[in-house]
Amino acid sequence: MKKFLFTFIMILMFLPTLSLQAANNSIIVKLNGDVLSFDQPPIIDSGRTLLPIRAIFEELGATVTWDSKTQTAIGEKDGKKVILKLNDKNAQIDGKPVTLDVPVKMISNRTFAPARFVAESFGAIVNWDSSTKVMNISFATDETVLYPIRENGKWGYIDKSGKIVVEPTYSDAKLFKYGVGAVLMKDDLGERWGLIDKTGKVVLDLAYDSIEVSTEHFYKLKLKTNWGFYNVYSHKVITPIYSLVMDFCEGMAAVYSSSSNKGYINRSGNEIIPIFYTSRSLSNFSEGVVYLEVEKEHYYTYTKLIVDQQNKTLIDFDKLGLVPLSDEFHDGLFPVLIPDKDKVNGQVGFINKSGNIVKKVDYFTTINGHLDYKNGFAEIENTNPSDYTTLYGFIDTTGRVLEPKYDEVRSFSDGMAMVMIDADKTDYSVSSNKWGFIDSSGKGVIEPQYAEVSDFVNGFASYRKFTSGLWGQTAEGFIDKTGKEILPPTYASIESFSKDGFAVVLLRPDIITNEYGLIDKTGKIIVEPKYDEMQYYENGLARAKLDEKYIYFDTTGKVIWSEK
Repeated sequence: MKKFLFTFIMILMFLPTLSLQAANNSIIVKLNGDVLSFDQPPIIDSGRTLLPIRAIFEELGATVTWDSKTQTAIGEKDGKKVILKLNDKNAQIDGKPVTLDVPVKMISNRTFAPARFVAESFGAIVNWDSSTKVMNISFATDETVLYPIRENGKWGYIDKSGKIVVEPTYSDAKLFKYGVGAVLMKDDLGERWGLIDKTGKVVLDLAYDSIEVSTEHFYKLKLKTNWGFYNVYSHKVITPIYSLVMDFCEGMAAVYSSSSNKGYINRSGNEIIPIFYTSRSLSNFSEGVVYLEVEKEHYYTYTKLIVDQQNKTLIDFDKLGLVPLSDEFHDGLFPVLIPDKDKVNGQVGFINKSGNIVKKVDYFTTINGHLDYKNGFAEIENTNPSDYTTLYGFIDTTGRVLEPKYDEVRSFSDGMAMVMIDADKTDYSVSSNKWGFIDSSGKGVIEPQYAEVSDFVNGFASYRKFTSGLWGQTAEGFIDKTGKEILPPTYASIESFSKDGFAVVLLRPDIITNEYGLIDKTGKIIVEPKYDEMQYYENGLARAKLDEKYIYFDTTGKVIWSEK
């Protein structure tokens, strides 16, 4: 009886801790659509989501200080001050008392605070989706786009109406992104890049050798030979110490200290997956996890793993006796090969994040096979052993197979995939190749009939047909997803259509000049094809260049600014 009472008391003592630790680590927190990552995962306490206090303050762009004597955290942003005290439900916003639903807590040597309270204190809107366990935090951000112009050899910016809003004083300038623009100053100190806002105020010092726009509200920074990042939200610089950095994906970015030593950092610049040795390039995080190949003690052999954003190993493929066929999860599934007895071939299966096989597919491949999934589909092939001819098809992320029956296929784009039938296999030139399209059901929506086609983008694809013209081909026209010809072959090339329905076209290239213009999705000419360069910015303006001078057009073809 005494033993029972002791056990029962111990369980009661640990119930709060067990409740916290049992919280679902699959909670996803997004800030204006960007996935955030933390060195400790979010927890749920009494129905409230708690996050590491310093990390969430910094992600919201607030400075944070910690008073160890009073066990108090102070966050400040844009004149707003939020005060939180450890193990206390009483908080303050600008000196006014506020009562929290749950107190600030210390867990795994990290101070956690209610995420909703902290975010809303700084004016954010918070939405919680209990079905997907996704918390969306959003600010009314300034996504103003300004356009670079040049006057008298100096660069500044205009707005969408053509009004100069930043006077031309810089040596170079790039298109605005995330409400800021990269500018270059050349003087006696050398060449220095920085960032300015829409008022022309410098928000990142002109001190860098290069600045490139990246993903998830980041810019890449280069200083001498090293790369780092600038977080537009928090204004935090991740010091350039890496030989190479990749774009952020789901709040994590691959970084390289050399060609063989790599790791991952989070949005605060912390190395969540420390630098390790591998001769392989690193994959992007997908659905909160990443595929890694870590070198074993002896060279050129690798342990293949699935690791989460806290560097916890979820799957060890060697221990499971499975061969990975991809480097990303899709819809909670990952394709693997279940080897045969001779470990030469095997059957395709799909595992979940626990490493359990949840589906097998009536499709076989070799141990060296790889399924490169793009937009939900990967190419598969079927070789006839009697004549060694190979036909191609697709498999989706659930294991559904689209029959291999084409001589060549290309990845899905905009719900359609290019497929080719060689009409005369004795003709080794491309003249017998006929291209068409299938949709995601495998149905041949547009029968193979074209000499060349482009991917569908925003509902349209360009095409060519063979004739006796230049190189045996006419110029390009474009079709919609039903195969309807919107524009007959007219231009030498047509770039992909933007979301708002415009495409840059090239009328007639020659050795000396190009003739670029702009059309809409009906084929109507918006800007006459006669310019040396043309770029459409997908937010209402196109920039052309003629005789070394720049010109801006709106979507009606009206000139709104021209270099003198």
